[in-house]
Amino acid sequence: MDLSTPVLEHSDNEFGKTNMHRSDPVERLRHRFYEPLLFLWMLNPARGPTFVQPTINQPSHDFFSQWREFLDCLSWMCDFNHGGKTVSAVAGERTVDGTRFWLASKHESALPHLRDILEKLQLMRMSNPNEMVATARAISESSIALSGDKIKNYCRELSRRLGTIEERDDNTDLLSAISAISIMRDQPLEVCRGALSFPEFRTLDRQIEAMTDVRTPTEWSYLRHYLLRLQSWHKKTAVIVHFAARYPSVLGGCSCEWLQTPGDARLPEKDEKTNLLSALKRMLPNDQQQRATELYDSVGSLRDFNFDAAFAKSFDAKGPSLVVHAEVFLMEHFYWNNLRFLENDRYIGCSKRSCYCCSLYIRYHPGNYVLRPSHGTAWVTWGLPLQAKLEDEVVKKHNLEVLNKVVQHLRRDLLNELEVRFPRRQRPPDSTSAFASLSL
Repeated sequence: MDLSTPVLEHSDNEFGKTNMHRSDPVERLRHRFYEPLLFLWMLNPARGPTFVQPTINQPSHDFFSQWREFLDCLSWMCDFNHGGKTVSAVAGERTVDGTRFWLASKHESALPHLRDILEKLQLMRMSNPNEMVATARAISESSIALSGDKIKNYCRELSRRLGTIEERDDNTDLLSAISAISIMRDQPLEVCRGALSFPEFRTLDRQIEAMTDVRTPTEWSYLRHYLLRLQSWHKKTAVIVHFAARYPSVLGGCSCEWLQTPGDARLPEKDEKTNLLSALKRMLPNDQQQRATELYDSVGSLRDFNFDAAFAKSFDAKGPSLVVHAEVFLMEHFYWNNLRFLENDRYIGCSKRSCYCCSLYIRYHPGNYVLRPSHGTAWVTWGLPLQAKLEDEVVKKHNLEVLNKVVQHLRRDLLNELEVRFPRRQRPPDSTSAFASLSL
């Protein structure tokens, strides 16, 4: 089944029509999903990691761990730009001719690069260490050359964070060393080499450990994060080359296919029921409607913020656009086309850790897929992976079954958030730099 039909813009697609009513089961489910998600996003979007990924420096000895890391690293190499809309996902299909690598992304421009990487790996002679080094250099340099936008953004963030730190006698050399890297933003290869050879990580770690408030990320930990991000092309290339050298049969006769992720959609249009009190009442059984009113009354004391107005405004026609995330879209492609995973390992690689909604969707999907590393942030812009194909009754039923379970989980988390009143958490970067493993 072809799932890649782009979703039309809000004014034209079936969900944007003003005559759509909540009596329609799909439209009703969309309201039931996005109302608690939006409220949770306003309250405390940083849900915390749900599955911790090993750091890039920790060796994995079994095939499956290395295969999954290989897929994540390939995905990273195919994600050239800064921001969530260019995220790439890669999975391996087992075919009679060899492994078929599926790349899900917004733009087809990443496909030639993936092919080039795999061709270089196939041509590499595993018995020749010098050739392995040369292959790694060629892959990292070509990937860096395509990722100038992302590298410039990391350098800008380094400069911005440096500007907030007071210079003292004990940190002058450290700040100067980081500044020397950040000012090379127009030389992507030199920037990444500088980060890779950065000599002051122990000093930087001591600055982080010296902070008294370990509950939230500090400017020092953000500096460390962006330096590690700039190292990523070289370190992930090493993972890719070592996997190819150890398991050359995986790449024998391999091929690549591109799967375009759908276009943007919109939140369901608001109606007379699109308000916080009404939404809370729908989340609770009939015998707990008083509890809904009490929770609603308590919202005003949480922060000096008009939750009601912000909630309703988000469902306007000019509200946020929804983006289908690459890993769950590729997952559904495998599911509906009965594609066989390599070694039956039901893992989807991705250039970023998964978000809160992706983790829930994978968790409650009947395909029994492997849970991915997750930063746990709840994005209200998360798009339903199958919304372009919901005219098919079988797909619609599947969508309802999965999302009903996701909605139940969402509601539990939201009600718990309202009752316990957790302090608002700072969102960590949705990275693969082992940021979350630091003592922040």
